[in-house]
Amino acid sequence: MQPKVAAFILGGMATIGPASPVVSAAEANSVLMARDSSATNSTAAGKVHKLVTSPTPEAITHLYICIDSNFRGKCENLESTIQGCYTLFNGFDNTISSLGPDAGVTCTLCRSGRAASESRLYTFSADTQEKLRKFRLGTSRANDPQAVVYQIDKHTLEIAQADDTTYTNVQELGDELPDHSPRFILLSYPLTLPSGRLSVPYVLLYYLPVTCNAELRMLYAGAKELMRNTAEVGKVIEIAEAEDLETIEEKLGGAA
Repeated sequence: MQPKVAAFILGGMATIGPASPVVSAAEANSVLMARDSSATNSTAAGKVHKLVTSPTPEAITHLYICIDSNFRGKCENLESTIQGCYTLFNGFDNTISSLGPDAGVTCTLCRSGRAASESRLYTFSADTQEKLRKFRLGTSRANDPQAVVYQIDKHTLEIAQADDTTYTNVQELGDELPDHSPRFILLSYPLTLPSGRLSVPYVLLYYLPVTCNAELRMLYAGAKELMRNTAEVGKVIEIAEAEDLETIEEKLGGAA
């Protein structure tokens, strides 16, 4: 029977020692990852005996996942930050048979289902899911930039569109962003690449101002990958201030 993994966690604050049971991939439904200078890439068929915490929670790492064993079949290289809980979507949930993190990152399989539990903290209404679908399909051939802003209700943890505005000017979008609170921004942006090829990147802008408090920072960090997968975007671009939108075309040049 092929091992299956439903979710993964990047980073963590636990340590698995000799007294703790080592979990095989066949029993696991989440994955815990952290920095380890002695770590090497491994497949899901292996067993992990130790876990170290990451000194840099915002560091970018990757997890290469495949449906079939020995890194065959449908595969994807996921880009995420260290320390966070993420559920697999797009046909990868409960189908992973092999995976490997970047060199220097450990990958611990967890029996607790912690990743799936955390993802259920956040909700999307049926109306919001329909809006996400229509925006994705409707902007794929747009001639002008299209952007919508999403926020999290910190009481209900529902993710919903902040207002009914669809922005077609990034400067106007920047003017409406709050100074001290994160936001998720879905952006479809037609541009001409250096090669001369026309492209319409569809990305998630993760707006995280440096002045936001720790509570909001953690609230949005925990939902980032869920928002990414629910909106079906291929790239997340982090911005810290509205002025970063002035150079968004340069950032999008590598996102297509």
